[in-house]
Amino acid sequence: TFCHGQNSHLVEIDSPEEQVFMEKLITKTNSLHDFWIGANDIDHEGIWKWHSSYNVLNYSHWCAGEPNNALQGEDCAALNVNNIPGKNFCWNDYSCKSYHNFVCEKSISALSTTTHTHTQPTGTLVWRTVARH
Repeated sequence: TFCHGQNSHLVEIDSPEEQVFMEKLITKTNSLHDFWIGANDIDHEGIWKWHSSYNVLNYSHWCAGEPNNALQGEDCAALNVNNIPGKNFCWNDYSCKSYHNFVCEKSISALSTTTHTHTQPTGTLVWRTVARH
């Protein structure tokens, strides 16, 4: 995937503070398309884990009634970006084959002096429009 090629992974949102950080970051993009995050339940339906660390989610921000696997095979999570009150920036489950924006996360320790991306206290975040993960 794109993130792996950048020595990074899809973002893992581990706290309310990181959720707010992501909301602010995504707002700056002016995008009205959802963003993939690194959570999925591919291995066991209903057990959501982070793709990179394989840790079970210890924090989540699901939209009301989500995840619901409504279309069967909705095994990957994305941040909703739709400006609907109560549904903006909450998480929804989608087919992993859907097209969405995404955010890559990179450990600060993985940065080299030749890295030309924008760094934040929690790591380096890169976004790219409309792609599969």
